[in-house]
Amino acid sequence: MPLISKKGNLMPESPIRKLVPYAENAYKQGKTVYHLNIGQPDIKTPQVALEQLLPTPDLKVQKPIEQK
Repeated sequence: MPLISKKGNLMPESPIRKLVPYAENAYKQGKTVYHLNIGQPDIKTPQVALEQLLPTPDLKVQKPIEQK
């Protein structure tokens, strides 16, 4: 296995990686986990996708920050 450079070792962990243990725990509890962390932030979420998610009672939706 290749060695990681000193500079590479100093890089901070991805914020998304901090959520992995929570997703794994949810899986173990038999919960469904939707991985929504990969995508294109500049592309608007299709309405059909939002319509499928919004009826979920325990889903917390955060509105995106409007960019100018």
